[in-house]
Amino acid sequence: MLYGLWISSLLLATISLLVMVGLVAARLFRAHRQDRREQARKRLLPAFLTFTEDGDQEAFLGKVATVPMSTTVDLALEFLNLMRGDEHESLVNVLTTAGVAKELISRVTRGDKTRRIHAVEALPFFPGSDTLAAFQRALKDRSADVRLAAAIGLVAGGSTMPLSDLLDELRVGDLASRRLVGLFRRLPSDRSDELRTILTSRDTPSIVQAAAIEALGTSGDYSLLPLFAASVADGEPEVSAAAIHAIGELAHPAGAATVVRALSSEDWQVRAEAAAAAARIGLDTASRQLSELLEDDEWLVRYAASKALFNLGTEGRSVLAEVARNGKPRSQRTAALLLAEEGYEA
Repeated sequence: MLYGLWISSLLLATISLLVMVGLVAARLFRAHRQDRREQARKRLLPAFLTFTEDGDQEAFLGKVATVPMSTTVDLALEFLNLMRGDEHESLVNVLTTAGVAKELISRVTRGDKTRRIHAVEALPFFPGSDTLAAFQRALKDRSADVRLAAAIGLVAGGSTMPLSDLLDELRVGDLASRRLVGLFRRLPSDRSDELRTILTSRDTPSIVQAAAIEALGTSGDYSLLPLFAASVADGEPEVSAAAIHAIGELAHPAGAATVVRALSSEDWQVRAEAAAAAARIGLDTASRQLSELLEDDEWLVRYAASKALFNLGTEGRSVLAEVARNGKPRSQRTAALLLAEEGYEA
């Protein structure tokens, strides 16, 4: 029995030693690989700097051939993000000759998710039919992040693929509203009608409607006010809150009635957005309703209302000061906190 225990202990010690040796070897290998990358980068960086000065493609390509393609790709993207005009175009041409575009296209469908996203996001530097085809392939990717990056690339590249078809490919249930906004904002202004159509369709998920509203809200187009007002009346809370926010962004008096009604909404997000919108539009007449929201059960609504009153100017600040002195305890605390935060003495 003791012999068996001794053998078991020896085996465990041996296994532990082997594991430790393996971990040390892996660490040394990673350190060696990182050192090789750094050395390759140091050799190639002067070639990039020299090319931006003399434009000698032959010398540049000769230097590129001596380092791994991954080093060339990493440095290429750094320089492309910094350069503009003719120098940028010249660098794109020589990097295409060096095979950088081809390498990025091959990465779109291989490697881990981060690597694929990185490749898709970099491809717009190399416009062309091959790039558009790569975006189309990436739309079938299993990762929602990769599909979204491909959709943005297609839109930025001038693809005429209908937005409704693009959303079908994206499978929007896997996406967050904020990420869709980034896609919608990249649509050319002459395609804004597609966003309007999506917004008014009853088949459109609320997450897509909210994103469309947010994207349209920065357009400065006052003709959208009736559409936003209808979204407040008929939409889900997420959609209504986005529509009120957009009305506030437009800051046009024609949106006042919708904002005033939204101040008494059953949804706290809508009430909070309505309070902020009231200040942007300059609704002095809403001071009473805003002061009532200082008693709201939701802290964010109370804060938004107090901030709105302060931003309304003299009249709103007078209301806040009065509440801070003589209001109900909850309202009093909220008003006093906001005034102290703004450094305003009642």
